[in-house]
Order: sequence, then structure tokens, then C-alpha cells
Amino acid sequence: MNVLPEIERERLERAISAARIVGGSLWLAVGPFVLNIGLGFVLTFGVMLIAYGLVALRFDRTSGSLRSERRFAQMVTAADASFALLALLLFSSDPAWTVAPVMMQLVIIAAFRLGAGGAYAAAASNTVGYLAGTWLRVVAYGYPLGIPDVALLIGFSWMTAVLLAGILRESRALRQARQDLYEPLLAAQSQLGELIVVSEGGLPAYVSDAVAELTGYTVSELKRLPVSALFSTIVTAEAAPVETDAVGVARHFEASLARRDGATAHVEVSATHLPPTGGLQRSLFIARDITERKVAQAELERLAIHDGLTGLPNKALLRDRLERTILASTDESPMVAVLYINIDRFKDYNDAFGHAGGDELLAGIASRLLETLGPGDTLARYEGDEFVAVLGGAEQAADRAEELLRRLAEGIVVRGRTVHPQATVGISLAPQHGHEAETLVRRAEAAMYTAKRMSMPIGHYAPADDNNGGERIALLNDLRHALEHGELRLAYQPIIAMSTGECVSVESLVRWQHPTRGAVPPMDFIPLAEESGLIRQIGLWVLGEATRTCASWRGGPGVSVNLSMRNLQMPGLGAAIASALEMWRIPRGALTVEITESLLMREPDRMIELLTELEEIGVRASVDDYGTGYSSLAYLKRLPVREVKIDRAFVADMATNAHSETIVRSTIDLAHDLGLLVVAEGIEDQATWDTLWALGCDRAQGYFIARPMPAEEVRAWLRDRPSAGPADRGARPHAVAQPGRISA
Repeated sequence: MNVLPEIERERLERAISAARIVGGSLWLAVGPFVLNIGLGFVLTFGVMLIAYGLVALRFDRTSGSLRSERRFAQMVTAADASFALLALLLFSSDPAWTVAPVMMQLVIIAAFRLGAGGAYAAAASNTVGYLAGTWLRVVAYGYPLGIPDVALLIGFSWMTAVLLAGILRESRALRQARQDLYEPLLAAQSQLGELIVVSEGGLPAYVSDAVAELTGYTVSELKRLPVSALFSTIVTAEAAPVETDAVGVARHFEASLARRDGATAHVEVSATHLPPTGGLQRSLFIARDITERKVAQAELERLAIHDGLTGLPNKALLRDRLERTILASTDESPMVAVLYINIDRFKDYNDAFGHAGGDELLAGIASRLLETLGPGDTLARYEGDEFVAVLGGAEQAADRAEELLRRLAEGIVVRGRTVHPQATVGISLAPQHGHEAETLVRRAEAAMYTAKRMSMPIGHYAPADDNNGGERIALLNDLRHALEHGELRLAYQPIIAMSTGECVSVESLVRWQHPTRGAVPPMDFIPLAEESGLIRQIGLWVLGEATRTCASWRGGPGVSVNLSMRNLQMPGLGAAIASALEMWRIPRGALTVEITESLLMREPDRMIELLTELEEIGVRASVDDYGTGYSSLAYLKRLPVREVKIDRAFVADMATNAHSETIVRSTIDLAHDLGLLVVAEGIEDQATWDTLWALGCDRAQGYFIARPMPAEEVRAWLRDRPSAGPADRGARPHAVAQPGRISA
């Protein structure tokens, strides 16, 4: 074992093996010309020496534990002694006897390898060799006995051994004194979890147990590793400056520790240059494991620019990558496409599967979208259910968008069920539509909203989209404010029985009187509410307000409310309606829900279940806008509905279009055959009234009867009408509101 710390065992053995190989090669090259012994001896000894050097080098690389290293040192020292004796005996007849002092090197090398015992053993081996060589010179070759020469050689060997043994003892004593001084302190600090390493001459002289636990190596193994192998980052980046710093000055930095399993541990290090001892440079490394902190910091940095749910880039990283893509575009590939992707009806999925299921769907959508992108493209989750894709050099942006929509529609499994999400895509291009990231994203978003409004799956940006998009966003924000601050109102339009003129019900219609815009038409904000999901909140508000108003009339007409698909898909809708009826003590049959024909036909099984539930709690169902959904009344008979409302387009067109009159007539006849009441809406003149009367229509609604009006005006309208009684067919209804009393 190497006991001198300044001598690295591996380096020593490599140097000795290399010397053997070089010496053997020189021996073969010049030996035959300068020596008087036989050529066979020269060749044999040279080849043996080279082979010995190669074998020793090989065995040295495979030695591992301390025990095998010591065994190797003993073996190779014995082999060196054997070769030295053989050489001495071979050359005893030659004047080269003077080479015998070279055997002194055997004592030094043995001391380096095996300590004082090795030095004494090598001196004894030299004594045997010198005596054997002297005897051979006298007996075999007839040389005179040179006792002083032999005594001098033997004396040098033993003097060298004694001197080296003393040096080694002093070295061990000094090292032990240093260890006795600082190892207890370092061990105590190590108990606090500190990682302690003391290096002397580039080798670890002390290694704390905490370092062994962190790296997976034993303390003995770590002491045999150069500091450069243990603290690779420290040595290459920091240790060299530390060695030249003033004594006692500490340097603080972060570094890496190599682990046995190949992983890397991150440490925070304080390195201090200690006073040298025996010419050895010494350093003290005190480190703290910060791997968890580094991992957490890396995760925070990742989350700062990535979406936590999908792992996709977020807005910040999207902006950076888009700007880089724009800068990297060249004349050969000038086009950069931005695709703004909005998932249609995502709130419905969220309600159906819950928030966890919605998150699962978003993750599946992100994965599916990534499959359609190339290595140079970027996909980011922009917000909520909206994604943005950046296609570098994409000349076929529309084709790529179509492929994206097609892959989405193939289906994604969520909670064991396969859904087929649809999306709307807006496209903007650089440099045609802008040179800045925010501009391109905003214009792609505007194109998406325009496409959604026009019921198109893909929209390409046009300058007109800017006004539309900005206006829609502003209007949507105002609508949210209106809901929060009570700016919405209900207007009620009477529905009368044509046979008696009695007001049997009123239809609730949402009105929005904007503080600055004035009256906002329903056709402007209702579709926006549908897209944003606000229609659900509006629907619940309408239901509560209408039932409250109905209760205030105390025995007056019933009330009807319109429900959208999003309202119908709300979980617990039946319970919410039942609660409102109970709260305001609304009698059975007084509340009617109007559902458009197209919505009923979209999910008929679900509608049957829902309308049956509503009928059980006393709510009537009416099919609104009949004639626009291409369904038959016989099919609608499967649904628990009590009346149909003929679409105003057919009613208004009866006087001038015979085809429309035929549709109305057949609808009335078939509905009566099925036991359904018929309501005609949109009646605006006496001629239309008379025609519907003649056709046997049951109920009527329109400006000819009364315009939509606030609840307090409905009370006055009901109070001022003549008492209801049988009316002659063809007569004008008992009372008609004057035009202009309230804005439609």
C-alpha cells in the first residue's frame, strides 16, 4: 500500500511498468553490441522484462480493494527482486558489475509500496544478491574477492532502508497528529449532516461518513479517488483558484458530486486553503447537500414557463419561441403561421365529467395536438381550453389545421368513455399579418372568434376581424359586469287563447339596457353568452326572476322561459326548477319551458328523461320554433310535450306565400290529431290573425296582441283589458297594446 500521500500509487506503478517496458526495449536494441554474454541470454531477458511490465500494468488496473492492492504490491516487489537478482547473476562476469548499485532503487520502491517492512525486505534481498554475485565472480569467473566493494554495496542498501524507515515513521506520526487534531472536530461537524473532505496533495486525507452516504461509495474507496474524480466540478472550475488563494480565505460556490449509480448530487461548497504541511497543499471542503433545493428550483423554473397540467409551454414561453421563430425566418422560408385553437363546448365536458375529468380531457387534447406537429413547431396551452400552435415555415397552414381537427375528432378516452371533441381554429401569418408575437396571437384569436360566429371550423385573419374581435371581447366583459350588477331585465310578451281572448301565459324575454350602449339586441349578446358559458348563469337568473314575477301576479297568467342546450345539460336542473317552484308556490302547469326543435332532436333520449322529470313536478314543455328542425310531429309525440310553437317565419309569410300557409295548416291539423296545442308567434296584423283563426290555431302571440313589456306594465295591461269571454271568430282580440310602448 502506498503510505506516502504525495505519491499516487497508480501513477507510481504505471511509471515503473513503463520503465520496465522501455528498459527491455533498449536492452534488446543495444545489449547484443555492448555485452559479452550470449545473444540468447540478451533476447530472453529483454522479452521477459517487457512481458513483465505489460503484465504488471494489466494487473494494476484490475486491482480493487485495499487487500488486493497490498497483495499486488507484495507480489510485484518480490518479482522486482527476482529480476534484479537474475540480472546481477547474469552480468557478474562483466564489468557491468558496477550496475549493481541500481539495485538500491529496489529498496526505495519497496518502501513506497510496503513501508518500512518493504524497505528492510528489499535490503535483505540486495544482501543476498550481492553475496551470491560475489561468490559467482570468484568461483565461476575467477575474479578476486572484493570484500570492501561488497560491504559498501550491502551497507548502502541497509543505510537506505533505515533512512526511509525513519522518514516513513515520522510521516505517519505527523499524519496521525494532524488526524488526532482535526478529525474529532470534523467528525462532530459531520454529525450535523455536513459533507467534509480534507485534501492533501490532491488526495482525500479525510472523508466524512456523510459523503459516503450521499455518493454511495465507502470511505476507503473515496480516499483512493483523486479529488478531481470526486468533485469533478470543483476541480475543473474552482479548485485551481482555491490552491492559489491566501490561507484561511474561503470560497463559496455550487458544485456536483459524482454518485456510484451515475446520478449527480448537487452541493453547496465552502473551500478553504489550509497551511501546507511537509510541502503538501491542503484544502478543506465543507459542503451541504442541496439536491432537493436544486430539483425544486428547476421545477419552479419549469412551471414558470410551462403549463402545470399538460406540460406544454405557457404564454411566456410561447411569446419567446414565437419571437425566435419570426427572427429565424428567412427569404427562403418567410412564413410563420399562428393557429389559435378553441375547444368547442368544453364547459359541457367539464360538467359531464367533473373538473378532474375535464383536466384529463385537456391533457388528452394536448397529447393529440402534439402528434400533428413537427419537430420545429411549438404548441402552448394559452389559457383554459385554448391552445396556440406556432408553425415555422408552414406554407400549408390551413391543411395543417384541418389535420389537427381531424385527429381531435378521432376520439379521446376520458373516464372510460370516448368523446370526440371539436374545435375552432383561427390562423394568422407572419409577416403578412404582423411582425410581433402578441399581434399575431391576437389576430389569430380574432380570426377564431369570427369563424365561431359564422359556424366555420377554420378562420383566416382579415382586417375586419380586429374590430369584431375587440368588440366581442369588450361586450363579453360588459355582459359579465351586467350579470354581477343586475343590469339585465326581463320583458314579458302575452300569449292569449284565440277562442276566448284570455291571457293564458307570458313568455319571458331577456333584455339588456347597457349604461352607455343603450339597448343591446338579444341577437348580439345571447350567442356570445352561449359561446362563453354565461348562458347557464343567465338561464338560472331568468328562471328565478320569472317564477318570482309569476308569483306576484297571484292567480294571473302562467309564465314560460326559454332554455338553451347548455342549460339543459346542467346537472341538477330538475332540482333547481323544483326548488324555485316550491319557493314561490307556483301551481302545477303555471311554468312552461320552451325548447327549440333543433335542441330536442340533438339528444332525444336525454330530452325524454329530462322532460319526464319536469312533467312530474308540474312543468309543461313547449317545442319552440317548430318547422325549422326537419322533424315530424309524430316523432315529437315520443317526447312529453304539451304544445308546439310554429316558427314566426312561417306565420309572417302566410299572407303572401301559399307554401307557408300549407305548412301551418298541416301542422295545426296533425298537432290536434296528436292532442297537442298550437301556438302561433309573430302575429303582426289582422289578416294573419284571421287566417290562423280560420285554421283553428289555439293560441296567439305577437305585436298585434302585445309587445314585450316589463312586469309592472303586464299588471296594468291585464287590469285594463275587458273581462274575458267567448269571442266571435274573426273578431279582433279584446285588447292590443299600442305600438311603441316598450322596445322589442
